[in-house]
Amino acid sequence: MASPTDQTTALRNYILPALSAASLTTKVLVYDHNWDAPTYPQSVLSDPTIQASAQVAGSAWHGYGGTPGVMSTLQNYFPLKANYETEHSGGTFVSDQVKADFEEITQVMRNSGRAYVKWSLALDQNLGPHTGGCGTCTPIVTVNSSSGAVTYGIEYYTMGHFSKYVLPGAVRIYSSNSDGLVSAAFLNSNGSKALMVYNDSTFVQPFQVQWGSESFAYTLPSLGAFQIQASSFNSTGGKNILGDNTTFGLQTENTLDLDGGYDVGFASDGDYAVYKNVDFGARVSSVNARMACNGNCNGALEFHLDSVSGTLVASVTIPSTAGWQNWNTATVPASSATGVHDLYVVFNAPPSGTSSLGNLNWFQFN
Repeated sequence: MASPTDQTTALRNYILPALSAASLTTKVLVYDHNWDAPTYPQSVLSDPTIQASAQVAGSAWHGYGGTPGVMSTLQNYFPLKANYETEHSGGTFVSDQVKADFEEITQVMRNSGRAYVKWSLALDQNLGPHTGGCGTCTPIVTVNSSSGAVTYGIEYYTMGHFSKYVLPGAVRIYSSNSDGLVSAAFLNSNGSKALMVYNDSTFVQPFQVQWGSESFAYTLPSLGAFQIQASSFNSTGGKNILGDNTTFGLQTENTLDLDGGYDVGFASDGDYAVYKNVDFGARVSSVNARMACNGNCNGALEFHLDSVSGTLVASVTIPSTAGWQNWNTATVPASSATGVHDLYVVFNAPPSGTSSLGNLNWFQFN
């Protein structure tokens, strides 16, 4: 792959002028590689000419490294540029393709993703043909080269759980996560709404869905999926699970904790998440925070009201758990929170502290 400087020069000095000269409205996506190198598209999109161009749609991503949460980071930097996952193949190297697909598609949608594209559409019974490419990647459909018979792989069905209900032109709308359950909800252009829920834990998980004044309860088996179309949705849960709040500097990722779902991590000093209109009721007395940190993080997780420097409700010392996915629940007193507020969850490190402040899976006020 060319360097960010080369891509910037080619796009700014040659491609965009050529499109303009030919009166083409074609839009360009920068980068087109894995989530683990976000500084590449950030560098290209930082160029003033590229950033101002309406013909630069945003960034293209592949799913073979890093986490989809980085797309939200780029969205915060460049709110007028979109993010698209343009390639991810399943493969014989994936131990549980159903789990991997539901987790990733949902997380892409919850992190500003405008698209999710599977490779390959069709292969033969030998996972080919290919010219030096992946010999262990699996297709959506298999076409037998001798008989012409078509068979449908598991990815046909995992994609179908979304594509059958989420129609072209749909936009994502709010849905909450809960213990072990991840969800994504959409408003279609015809006015219908679709909700996808996946239980990525090893436990049976009950949950409730509320739309308008109506609601129902349902129970999902371990690693089970659920879809519905109706007029409106708001799924309800217990703990505050990171995923549909506004984040700055943080990235969601799959967690290995018992409840499953996503955690938020890659935290540095000053990174934070915002929860709108949290109702604390008459009073709160304590807060639990489920955290992980590999080494001495030497920092705190702070809960503030209405701004990053607003009233401090609680401060949790980030525990050292000897691993980024070794989890510990810390409980500390909480005070000064009544009624409805925007809640800011802020990672804070002292001047001598480390720049890596660990991961947060969930928090719960009592």
